[in-house]
Amino acid sequence: MLDKSIRCTPQKEVRNRGITQNERVFTALGGSYVQLDERSFPDLLQFAVGFASLVRFYDTSNRADGDWLDFFLNDPPLFFAYANSLNLAQLEAEFQLCVDQTIQSGSFESKFNGFSGTFKIILIIARWMDNLLTGLETVHKNGQIRILSRQITIAVQNRLSKELQRLVDLDLGAGKAVALNRAVGLNYEGFNDIWLMNCVRPASSSYVGENKRAKIDAVLKETRTIFRHFLEAAKQIQANGAKNLSSTLEDGGHNPHTALYLAFAKEMFPEPLKQLNSFTGRYLDFYYQDILRQKPRKMVADRLFLTFILEEDSQAKNQVVPKNSRFLAGQDSPS
Repeated sequence: MLDKSIRCTPQKEVRNRGITQNERVFTALGGSYVQLDERSFPDLLQFAVGFASLVRFYDTSNRADGDWLDFFLNDPPLFFAYANSLNLAQLEAEFQLCVDQTIQSGSFESKFNGFSGTFKIILIIARWMDNLLTGLETVHKNGQIRILSRQITIAVQNRLSKELQRLVDLDLGAGKAVALNRAVGLNYEGFNDIWLMNCVRPASSSYVGENKRAKIDAVLKETRTIFRHFLEAAKQIQANGAKNLSSTLEDGGHNPHTALYLAFAKEMFPEPLKQLNSFTGRYLDFYYQDILRQKPRKMVADRLFLTFILEEDSQAKNQVVPKNSRFLAGQDSPS
């Protein structure tokens, strides 16, 4: 009898005809199949601005007082790299998970946690946009930066400021007794004046329903709409940044410290990166050749059988093919 506790997981079918010698070697065994460092030049720029946000300044009382982010954001290539550093696909997937949790949860606690998650993800995108606005105040203004600055400013003034204010209204309104009697409680301080955050008012009227779970479902539609507006604007900003990154590298007006890093990432780092990524191939050579003492075999010419069909209008019933005759490889043309 088969033990029912054992689950047979179907394995991925491996298709390998093995007709030629090249097809008898799996791609995964190749020396370049796995690279230890797969970062590209744009990835290195994004790494710099991401790491700069983690390097903190401290005042005389040993309290955090700013970071190195502004130190890098004042140069167009790194500014565009920061604009493209936010993983929108991941945030979109996480937002959908929060929505699914909110819709499917039966308990209020689980439902409220999913609901709060939608607020947090929207706030992440809003903070990212606000950091871009702050960086635009110090970055060297070229044509591409001016276009991006205008794009973000118009997006915030025309729609996103109202959407963020509405998000804060819903957060504060949730704390009212007629709503959920429990606010989401996020920190919205520090935004630039363009967001008009002094205009927020607690909105509890949107929380309608027979119980708290139904009230959350009613407001979830609004948070999904707010997220969609922020996501669409963020995608347009990143598309602009990706398009203009390469052109800003040709500009000779870089700050000395960013010019040094750009030169390192573009010209110097690829060589040690190449050496590092050759480790897999060198390890395979060491294992098979030095440890197992295996030697590659010499190439052997392929052998095959030929068949012949006499032409239909030929009077011959048979034909002798001389020994050592040579034939052209490949299929004959129809003519």
